[in-house]
Amino acid sequence: GPLRLRRPAQGAGLEPGALIHVGTQKIEQIRIRRVQYGEAALKEEEIADPKAVAEGIDPALVTWVNIEGVHHPEAIEKIGAAFKLHSLTLEDILNTTHRTKLDDYDNYIFLVLKMFRHPVNTSGESGIQSDQLCLVLGKGFVLSFCEKPEAALDPILKRIQKAAGRIRKMG
Repeated sequence: GPLRLRRPAQGAGLEPGALIHVGTQKIEQIRIRRVQYGEAALKEEEIADPKAVAEGIDPALVTWVNIEGVHHPEAIEKIGAAFKLHSLTLEDILNTTHRTKLDDYDNYIFLVLKMFRHPVNTSGESGIQSDQLCLVLGKGFVLSFCEKPEAALDPILKRIQKAAGRIRKMG
């Protein structure tokens, strides 16, 4: 049969467990937005320092942290430490070439999803683009990691802000 050559994996030669970003950087700065909500309460804030992402969390509220930009291993590592995420989860968040998958850890469920769009560029050509969205679902918290701002999450945030439907009552 034909001879197949394998390229070394991105990150070959790094120490085991070293976190690296695999994929294309799609935005300049990472942005962290934290929303805490309950039936009668809502707190929204931008978090400048990834280390501070779990500081001041009200345990009576559900905490949703949305991270836009997954190209900064140090920031992802700090967020992971704050929420006690497994190192394999962090590696998966940083590697944007994964297929869809679900992992069940002791204290959370981890999902890798692909978000597809069909944009038309200025010359009228279109092509399907995909971005990776990772979700961590734990008791009292949700973390969403997007390669760039993810429009699919906007309606959910609006429902939380307006207390529409059951989302603020469900925990």
